[in-house]
Amino acid sequence: PMMSVYFRDPDGNLVEISDYNR
Repeated sequence: PMMSVYFRDPDGNLVEISDYNR
């Protein structure tokens, strides 16, 4: 399944990390 993780970087921007697990 696909997992999306959201967090804010030091500049306050919203960053999305999409991880594909086998």
